[in-house]
Amino acid sequence: MPWDLRISQLGDLMFGPFRDWRTVSGPELLKQRMIVRLKIHRGSWLFDDTGELGSNMNLALRMNQPRALEEIPGLIEEALEPMSDEISIQDIQVILGEDEKEVVVLISFTEVLAPGQGSLPLLEAQSLRLVVLP
Repeated sequence: MPWDLRISQLGDLMFGPFRDWRTVSGPELLKQRMIVRLKIHRGSWLFDDTGELGSNMNLALRMNQPRALEEIPGLIEEALEPMSDEISIQDIQVILGEDEKEVVVLISFTEVLAPGQGSLPLLEAQSLRLVVLP
């Protein structure tokens, strides 16, 4: 089963109770990978030869609020498209925060089964909540 080092909401590597690295796997790993893709500016990662890592979410900062709310789902789909062999996006909801200044995105997705994993029952949809514009 694939795993990675766990990253906190602030972007720091996390330690376990015995000062060892905390790891993440399964659905939480998919969520972490999605968050990383959405936070990195597309084309800014030095070791990304294909230019597919990251998103253009920073473009939404330059838009007025109604246009940003309309464009954000497309920017998210574009950023997560390279993960289409791992996840299937079911729904993207863009919601204004309580103060109407922050924008919250709710992404519903299911995990795509890799070939050879057999015929498992339909996987339950997962959801990811992310504040994209403070």
